[in-house]
Amino acid sequence: MPGIQGTTLPKSSVHMQSRSHSLERKRGARQQQRRNSISSSSRDSRYSVPTQQSPGEEFSLELLHLQQQQRRGSSQGSVAAGSTAAGSILSTESRISVQLERLQQSISSRQARRGSFGSAASTVSGTSSRSSAEVVAQMEKIRAHLRRSASIGSSSGGSTQGSIRLARASSVNSLRSTDSSIMEAFFDPSAESLPYLTIYYATQSGTSEFYAYSLQQEGQKMEIDVGICNVSNLVQTIEMSIDHELSDILVPHTTKSGKKRGRAVFLVSTYNDGGPSDDGRAFLKILQELQDHKYFKGLRYAVFGFGNSTYGNTYNVQGKRYDQLLANLGGKRLVPLTLGDDSKDIDWDFEQWKWKVFWPKFADLSARDGQPAPPPEGGQASQEPIKPKKRSGKGNEDDGTADPDSEYILEYISQSNFSYQKVKWDQVPLRGTSKHFRQGTMHNVNAIQSLWRDPNLPSSIQQQGSTMHLELDLRHPDGPALDINSGDNVAILSKNDAAIVNSVAYQLGFDLDAIFILKPKDDTELSEFELPFPLPCTVRDYLTNYCELLTPPRRSVLRALSKFATNFQEREELYTLSSKKHRNEYKSRVIEQRIGLADVFLQYYKSIEIPLINFIALCAPLQPRWYSVASSTLVHSYSVHFTIAVVSIPRGIDNTFSVGTASQYLSKLRVGDKCKIIRSIGSGFVCPQDYTKPLIMIANGSGIAPMRALLQERHYQKQTLGYLVGPSELFFGIRRRDLDFLYRDEFTYYKQCGTLSALYLACSREQMHKIYVQHMVAKHAEHIWKLLLRGAHIYVCGSASMRTEVDQVLRAIALRQVGANGVEQFMNKLAKEGRYAQEAFDANHVLF
Repeated sequence: MPGIQGTTLPKSSVHMQSRSHSLERKRGARQQQRRNSISSSSRDSRYSVPTQQSPGEEFSLELLHLQQQQRRGSSQGSVAAGSTAAGSILSTESRISVQLERLQQSISSRQARRGSFGSAASTVSGTSSRSSAEVVAQMEKIRAHLRRSASIGSSSGGSTQGSIRLARASSVNSLRSTDSSIMEAFFDPSAESLPYLTIYYATQSGTSEFYAYSLQQEGQKMEIDVGICNVSNLVQTIEMSIDHELSDILVPHTTKSGKKRGRAVFLVSTYNDGGPSDDGRAFLKILQELQDHKYFKGLRYAVFGFGNSTYGNTYNVQGKRYDQLLANLGGKRLVPLTLGDDSKDIDWDFEQWKWKVFWPKFADLSARDGQPAPPPEGGQASQEPIKPKKRSGKGNEDDGTADPDSEYILEYISQSNFSYQKVKWDQVPLRGTSKHFRQGTMHNVNAIQSLWRDPNLPSSIQQQGSTMHLELDLRHPDGPALDINSGDNVAILSKNDAAIVNSVAYQLGFDLDAIFILKPKDDTELSEFELPFPLPCTVRDYLTNYCELLTPPRRSVLRALSKFATNFQEREELYTLSSKKHRNEYKSRVIEQRIGLADVFLQYYKSIEIPLINFIALCAPLQPRWYSVASSTLVHSYSVHFTIAVVSIPRGIDNTFSVGTASQYLSKLRVGDKCKIIRSIGSGFVCPQDYTKPLIMIANGSGIAPMRALLQERHYQKQTLGYLVGPSELFFGIRRRDLDFLYRDEFTYYKQCGTLSALYLACSREQMHKIYVQHMVAKHAEHIWKLLLRGAHIYVCGSASMRTEVDQVLRAIALRQVGANGVEQFMNKLAKEGRYAQEAFDANHVLF
């Protein structure tokens, strides 16, 4: 079953431990890029609108200029350098005095016109506004600090301790949108280190990883020392460490008074029906085993959970669990637990959390600690478009420097150099949710067939999808054999269709046969570098095997793409569609209509001209799709079966159909073809050890897969082993008996021989009023309760909406029997005893 979807991972991984030897160099490079971008005036007039700098903006630029001069002076470590810096400060102070006078005049004129000063000058927290008097007073304080700093700098030889640290303006774009947006925080001159933060993430298919890297990128732009780490790597570090325990890693800093201190963000995804992600299982177990010990005293932490509210009472369980466990272990919440809902607009949830809650609180904490703080909200991408470069045959860039914020340098290599480079780059690890590209084994397709019974269906019905039966041979893998058991969930890695790959490459001007590598832009060692996908590779390999072309892009991706649209109308529409105010329009036009990234280029915004390096930064890595095993290993020990829903969603906007990546790939497989299985994980869909216990199976659509495996195993126990098995009853939701009664012959046989005690079909399209499987369960409430009293196990698999409604029906059944006070206790008892297994997928957010 699929987890919530991942998306772009725009930055390469930075290891958990900070690299102090290169921090200053990287910070200087980022400041140089920022200064160049602020001062640049070389934009083509077709792509930018000249704007006059406000006094507040000019003032902020002076602060940036002053800061650079201070650092250049302090880095020399000499009295002469300090004197030079002091002179620069006094010179800048003089210019700022002029700006102050201009700002005061501007305030007076605005007051005359409007009667009040409407400034939105931001505080460190970005949540309050200043009056005109406060702004002027603050600027006077700045000038006083400048004078003191000049004298300190000249007397101390330009030492780092003597120079004050000035907060920077949030961005030129933000300044233009307000009368005056000035950071007025001043920090302790004795502060010797940057504010520090470590971001930990646990993810199944990339969602929390994407947001972790975006948060890291913002922090680095604010000159915060940000580390990032997948929790599975954290576990490996703990296991390999001799001198350090988990507390030393999560709470790494020691103050002068000897107190331990640490700051961390945990971005945690809940997988499927409340379980932890694969990479988070071991770390969660460690946290649970450490209870009753204050290991994390001194840790200030924040938890943001990623979940889907359609999963009902298991919504965001893992985020809640992390938050409570960290508190129990002595950690102190920096901000309250926040839960993001992927069934609505998780982009909006995360943006509100980071700008309104997290960054302001982090800034406040940093200020109190005497460290620089981040700017307030407004640090979004500039609306000013990037002038597209001239097309070249290899993808719009020649030197790999098209994206100043990218962590990579893209370099093309020759075919003769491919083998050498491959040996070299195969040793470089892959980041979090890209590790599967080097995992798994290839298996032969033994059988593939449609399970829909009527080949002469109307085209309107056929276009809406079908269901296939797929069998893979387990006997001759091209690598270590996978241990696959009945009831497991198995990840299959698909590929993008060749026709779509060719179309995207042609539209964007990419040379499909060009071979490239990605190098770290800074001085990061290869041992510390993590790749987004295996290298070297051709552009064709990348577009086919490593990137999501058909999943809808997030709003942040559309905002970034707007910079590369050469058509003014398309550029404005993309930016508008990506804005917070139009998130409902984004949901209806992009998410619900399943507009994929390839559709953006090929159908709707054809003026986009994007270099390959930027495309890679924006495009999410191709994720495996999870399927429930539809066969019992007792019966089929040398093969594994799957029930595949070929998803085809009609688009109301242009009468076309959106077909998913996996649907296209798997539907075109033929007997003898190869298919890649990544890994397998267990689930609760296993027969009870006590084979006399009843089974209650509830499913709709392709959710019948694990039920088929259960029935195969029960039939084997009954017919081959001679066990006196308990009753097995199946509630199955379909459209029509003559259309999508999947595995009809097999289930009919089980019914005839007594393996299947009862079969209840809910046919939603065979009568005027629709009957769904939850209605059939409610109809047989008394019978179900009697089976539960006999120790029955319940299995539910299918659409998320069905799972939620079935859960409500089961609770209603319990309510009538045990009363309101006993419902929750009874349901928890079922789950604790392993008698209630659920799997579900959300049709609007499924990874096809």
